[in-house]
Amino acid sequence: MGKSRSIAQQLIHAIADCSAIGESKRSYKLQHDGDTGYKIFGISYKKDLQKTARDLGNYIRENHPDIKRVRDITPDALQGYLQSKHSCSLSYAQRQISHIGKLQECCSHTYGRSDWHTDRIRVPARQNIQEDKIRTHVASEYQFSRLLGVMHTPRSGESWKALILSHDAGLRVQESAMVKFGRLSPSGGRWGCGTITLQGAEDGCKGGRWRTVDIITPDARERLQMCMSGLQPGDNVIRSKTGQPLDPGSIDRALQRAVQRTPDVRESWAANNGIHAFRKSFAQQSYDAARHSGSSKKEAVAYVNQQLGHGHDRSDLTRTYIQNLW
Repeated sequence: MGKSRSIAQQLIHAIADCSAIGESKRSYKLQHDGDTGYKIFGISYKKDLQKTARDLGNYIRENHPDIKRVRDITPDALQGYLQSKHSCSLSYAQRQISHIGKLQECCSHTYGRSDWHTDRIRVPARQNIQEDKIRTHVASEYQFSRLLGVMHTPRSGESWKALILSHDAGLRVQESAMVKFGRLSPSGGRWGCGTITLQGAEDGCKGGRWRTVDIITPDARERLQMCMSGLQPGDNVIRSKTGQPLDPGSIDRALQRAVQRTPDVRESWAANNGIHAFRKSFAQQSYDAARHSGSSKKEAVAYVNQQLGHGHDRSDLTRTYIQNLW
């Protein structure tokens, strides 16, 4: 294991080393009392583990730079990683804990015994559920313009792109962190301003569901094209200084720093707001565009759910995302 390998690279290597794609999972489990051990039999499961490995590796690099080898990963680092996901669903947090356990098994097989004491880590306590569910704040155009100006400066990183991806295409912060170059089409779509097609789990979509989002205005298309400038096929739209994908938590933290540096925005910015506030702005834009084109309220709401990647008949989300139902 070379000293220059990052934690993420070490984890990815261990996953590759433990890959058993093509082998019989059933036969192996019969021979090992129903346990798959360190072996990884499914392609989709392998991809999910790789995603968690990159995410965890990036978190450790940013927050625990003293940890250089996977065998030195601590329960505190793992708990901190899970805590950075506190606003995610319970099922997501539980899945991450399961992935961490599997990664430990893979690392023990590849690098020798790695005891991360995963029995000590817990699903993080979430904020007040009702407050977290509602989060009624919708970012205004003024707030969008001010915060984008503060974040889009030399040597400030690429988190500013997440504001545009959320405000102009309705992407979740996880999707913004993972979306690849090549998803933007500058023409077509319902409004003639182009589309963005998110390719399921590869682009961080919830539930791995593909979706195509209509871009609403020419200005939005221009800003999205600015985000893609200089990228090559396969590149993440948002990258860290090392060229690796950026942790979603880092994006929200960069936004909060920008809010603190912008007093006129800070005064009206709720403490628990993040990139999600701009996704709600996109929801209102989509609703207004549909209504102005002649859609009924019901049709416009259905269109917003489609744009956001929500399931059908999610009436419980209507008031959360669309503040002005006219």
